[in-house]
Amino acid sequence: MLNRKNVGVFIGPIGAQFSLFFSGILISRALGVNARGELAFIMILISIAAIAGGLSASQLAAIYALSNPPAKVLLGVLSQLKVPMLLMSFSASIYSCIYLKNFLIVLPVFLAILSQIVIGIEIGILRGKQKFIQSSLLQLSQPFLFSILLFIGFFYGFSTLVEILFIWSASMIFSMALSIYLLFNLSFQMHAVNDSSQGAFPHVRKRGYIGLLSTYSPLESFKIDQLGVFFLLSSKDLGLFVTALAFANAPKLVGQTLSGLVPGWFHHSANGSRRFIGKSALACIVISISAGLFAKTFIPSIFGNQFSEATNLALPLALAGGFMGVRTLLVEVLRYHEREGVSTTIELFSFTFFIIAVFRSKNNLDITLYAYILLAASLISAFIMYLFISIKRFYPGK
Repeated sequence: MLNRKNVGVFIGPIGAQFSLFFSGILISRALGVNARGELAFIMILISIAAIAGGLSASQLAAIYALSNPPAKVLLGVLSQLKVPMLLMSFSASIYSCIYLKNFLIVLPVFLAILSQIVIGIEIGILRGKQKFIQSSLLQLSQPFLFSILLFIGFFYGFSTLVEILFIWSASMIFSMALSIYLLFNLSFQMHAVNDSSQGAFPHVRKRGYIGLLSTYSPLESFKIDQLGVFFLLSSKDLGLFVTALAFANAPKLVGQTLSGLVPGWFHHSANGSRRFIGKSALACIVISISAGLFAKTFIPSIFGNQFSEATNLALPLALAGGFMGVRTLLVEVLRYHEREGVSTTIELFSFTFFIIAVFRSKNNLDITLYAYILLAASLISAFIMYLFISIKRFYPGK
């Protein structure tokens, strides 16, 4: 299924998963359950701002990069996104400083959100150019640097919520600088071999808005599930929820990584696309089951006894992560065939199911039932997308 050239696509997600896991342990032990939930809430707002500001430009950039120079794609896409980027970055940075009552974080958070958007676009471009080692290095750089800086900061006594947010912002800004270097270095190399391919990037904002809720699921990427825990239950429950959810990152990252191969695979290979999607989906599910079983056993010893209640959430949330990974793969198949609207409609349907199920259960709602509702919504989204793709025969090969 994978050749020697694109096997490097796994380096970043694997390294990023270990880095996120390590930094999650440090944060949980430093802040405790309640403050861990408050930090998760701030990071959710920042993540939403980056997604809304960047639309689904990362995935579109991968398609545009198939036939255009990298620097041209980056500058062309950014030129059409400057208004939503600046608006969302400014709004989130102002709200964060008001919530934390610390105006010193405005500029770092503002620059970090912009950096996150640019990094996402550049990862898409590198994958479109089949530069999987470079894209993996870029995907790994921020979580790896954050975990290192976090460890050093804790050694010197920097362990409050605001200090951790400063460290995260610094790691994101540095990673954007690295991403710009990698991309323009690649552009220089391509010009050196007379790559003069040209092309337009039509309707970036239009396609971005249409595909926004398919590329970035309301439940998965907009973190509506986590916001629901914060507002309907408590910050303590959110601390437990994100701790268990950490084990769902592995199958989600596998799905996200393999989805980056879809444009190139469908563009260059007329055979075996159905087999590629099937094996990739199976990998997501197997990894999710393994991660869930591991988490049920080891959460208390890794994160501390105060997080022991999270063990009941581990398996359903890990399985939800597996189906989210499958969904991400199928979204890219639909995007390649310019059917972003279909995947967005399916996402809205599964999101509506989630909201209705949560509110119909509100009298008996606890964190465990909430996790199983999320699992059901994730399964519905992936299953309907699979049915649509199978009916429409969007696989060019066997």
